[in-house]
Amino acid sequence: MSKNAMSRRTVSGLAMRRVSLLLLAGMEPNDDRTRLPRGMVLMALGTLLACLACGGDTTGPAAVASVEVTSPIGSLLDVGGSAQLAAAPRDAQGNAMGGITLTWTSSNTEVVSVTAGGRIAAVAVGTATIRADAGTAGGALSVRVVDADLGGISAIATDAFVAALLGATTTDARTRLQTAATSCQTGAQQGFLEQVQDCVAALRTEATGATDPTDRALLAVVGLFADQIERLLGL
Repeated sequence: MSKNAMSRRTVSGLAMRRVSLLLLAGMEPNDDRTRLPRGMVLMALGTLLACLACGGDTTGPAAVASVEVTSPIGSLLDVGGSAQLAAAPRDAQGNAMGGITLTWTSSNTEVVSVTAGGRIAAVAVGTATIRADAGTAGGALSVRVVDADLGGISAIATDAFVAALLGATTTDARTRLQTAATSCQTGAQQGFLEQVQDCVAALRTEATGATDPTDRALLAVVGLFADQIERLLGL
């Protein structure tokens, strides 16, 4: 039980005892001098009933037990990039809680800054931990900042020669490869570096898993472009 609930219960108990004494005094028939007026007795009875009603509610608002912090573009950012983080406060049962005031902080503002509303900006290469706290509970997201060449990545992903290589592969592989190349392009445009990493991994998976002789030859060259994209990520 919280201190506030205990205090309310104590006050309620004292009030009921005082009102009970008044009622007994008002109902004493032997001494007119100590008998209370009927109106005062009724008022005391009303107070007693009110105390009984309010004394039963001793629960306070649920406390925040944890805060989940997430980023729409992951935890890898390019210098100069930014993202609006989201924070989801939850109670001890894991239920989402609304109307909670959060305090945002960065462990290293020289690498990643954060606004009072949870928007982060990548300032320099390095790492930082971003926290969102609500009282004694909170959550964190570790952010890494790299010096990526997003323009160079986008240029490779849209290169006509690369497109020709992908278009010459067998039908099944072609669709997957073109989807991966498009993912590299949009990831670079949006500063979504983790998506670019996934694109590189997908291209390599197709290259190593190819069984058609023509596909294997074409994808050996595509693999070189994937290697170059990874270098441009600055990891």
